[in-house]
Amino acid sequence: MLRVRLSEEVVLTAHLDLVPPTIGEGIDACVSTGADRIVVHPYFLGPGRHTTRDIPDQVALAAKRHPRVRIWVSAPLGLHPKLVDVILDRIGSSQD
Repeated sequence: MLRVRLSEEVVLTAHLDLVPPTIGEGIDACVSTGADRIVVHPYFLGPGRHTTRDIPDQVALAAKRHPRVRIWVSAPLGLHPKLVDVILDRIGSSQD
């Protein structure tokens, strides 16, 4: 759905560990398409070690390979107030 909404942008997924592509591989793939700016969005429900240390560390390593590309990490998903609306919607639909 994000790819549809951002149809003019390259939207790729990557993973912290366990399954490829890794974050570094995802960043490399974005750069190979010609990206000069990359936003890494942690799809996590809240802050924690992965969002405050692990992901930024992997992004920093990949950024060293691409010094001319602006790369940053956004806030994780769960800190946004609209997530409460999604939860309430899901709770309401489960009663049908």
